Amino acid sequence: GLAAWTVDANGNFRAQGLIATTINGRPALSAGVFDAAVNGFVCYGQSWEVGETMSADGAAISISQPYGALMFNGGVRPRDAGGTVASQHTSLVPMVESTSGNKGESPAAGWAQMAAELVQVEDRIAWDRTGFNWLGASAAGSNTRLDQLADGTAPFQNMKDDIAYGYSLSQALGRSYVFRAFSWMQSVSDYSAGTAAPTWKAGVIALRTAVDTYAKSVTGQAEDVLCVMAQPGWAGNYEATDYPWADLAMLELSEADPNFVLAC
Repeated sequence: GLAAWTVDANGNFRAQGLIATTINGRPALSAGVFDAAVNGFVCYGQSWEVGETMSADGAAISISQPYGALMFNGGVRPRDAGGTVASQHTSLVPMVESTSGNKGESPAAGWAQMAAELVQVEDRIAWDRTGFNWLGASAAGSNTRLDQLADGTAPFQNMKDDIAYGYSLSQALGRSYVFRAFSWMQSVSDYSAGTAAPTWKAGVIALRTAVDTYAKSVTGQAEDVLCVMAQPGWAGNYEATDYPWADLAMLELSEADPNFVLAC
């Protein structure tokens, strides 16, 4: 029969249920870890998440794709391609960043690259042997408050389009699709607007719930959608307040709900 084996730190061979190991020289992937062929994510929030920059240092640097990550034919920022929503989402192509006006490198390529590298390091399996791809896009706005990114707004519709087309294009290729997460870098506009900390925190919770509900309605997935947050540290640097209430709210969310994850 077939057996799955690994070698522990002492050089001993052990048969056990691992996330990734080898069966007759081929990778064996346990259900629930790599359970979809295409894994979607969206960069969401304000200018950082769309790659907006005020200097030449922000020009795109990820101009080749080493780890099989995908984007829509309209680009990492599909809306930049112009045309219709349908024309921006006609096919899946290798993910590369591009420079357009004051927009350069978005977090999308870095997200996909780091995820692929972690699979190789932690699960000991080359990305091209996993059988899955990341599919990323940026649906973020610029200089936007949380209420301008909530369910019912134009940026939120952009994210819904990316989820829906990610699913339909994957299905057309005979591949399964799960929407895994959206990244979240935002708060400076709410600092400027004087948004109350409890209001902002409740709004972020409502946002993740709305994304989760929509993704599950489209894909039929059981997995909850994660909100991967980055604490921007704007308070005291560019804003009137020295109290980093948004950063603290993110910490509180990550401690209270496993679907909110802090990233650095």
